[in-house]
Amino acid sequence: MDARLSTFPPFATLLLAAFSLSIPSNLRILPPPSSSDRVASCPPEASTHAPAPSSPPYLSRNLPPPSDLPVRLTCEQAMRIAAQARTQLAQPPHPVDPIQFATYTADWLDPHGLWSAAPDSPIGSALQQSASLLLSSLQNPNDPRGCPTAVALGSELARWVQNLRTVFDENLRVPSTPSDPHRAATSALFENDSTPALGLAAELGQRLAALQPIGPFASHIQNAIRIRMFPHLSANDWGDVILAAALRAYILVIDTHGAWAPFDEETSLYEVELEASGRRHLWGNMTRTAAGIRIDAQPVAPLQSTMWWWPSTELSPQV
Repeated sequence: MDARLSTFPPFATLLLAAFSLSIPSNLRILPPPSSSDRVASCPPEASTHAPAPSSPPYLSRNLPPPSDLPVRLTCEQAMRIAAQARTQLAQPPHPVDPIQFATYTADWLDPHGLWSAAPDSPIGSALQQSASLLLSSLQNPNDPRGCPTAVALGSELARWVQNLRTVFDENLRVPSTPSDPHRAATSALFENDSTPALGLAAELGQRLAALQPIGPFASHIQNAIRIRMFPHLSANDWGDVILAAALRAYILVIDTHGAWAPFDEETSLYEVELEASGRRHLWGNMTRTAAGIRIDAQPVAPLQSTMWWWPSTELSPQV
């Protein structure tokens, strides 16, 4: 670790993971025990019963590590899930208001206030104008045209993110005036929902440029933030991102009580034993910053004060 980091004063834990945790490479997610393992662990009298049936496919799924790329669903996947949700409700859902659907989609689509929720983004208004057609893609699973509206919106979103990336890169390359890297890395940045996206991208680049005094570690942070905020995706891939957000919005509108869960996942989503285990979130309070997030209260071990976690998936020593 760069020795210059040791000059930073102690402060609330800073998690430099571009707003997502990376699972260490030496951590393995083990599958649940097989049926034979469960039978062998039973008392002797229980082992005389008939063999347990083979485990459902969902029990053998491994937990994938988080990714810096946005969630995507293909047209066929989004149609199938939407149809499953409609048929599993207690009664047919009420007609969906396209404007409400577009508003929720824009909200689900944009976790940063850059892509669709910002006041200067063209994607929010494009979603409003195309809401009925995008909604029709989810409601008509037999439509042979697929999801052309999502692809068209994806093309527009790809151009917008490219513009934001250009603004970010230009400000990242400009030599920064002398400033405190600690303040640049840990000060709140994403707290104002009314900030224009182009201005936010510029400020993000400027703050990350101010991290240069900390040495090579700055490049890790800059690259991770760039990938997370301004991903290079094709128009089709961005269309799949929009479909994932649209599906979330659609489910929220038709299932106001949150009672539906995908097949084979009801237990995993509503596991009583998990809720009763006393486990909690990794932290109590946090602040989103230019360099990731700053944990302000109640960190869960191994997270603690003066410990860094950066996008290379290595957990740093204490400084």
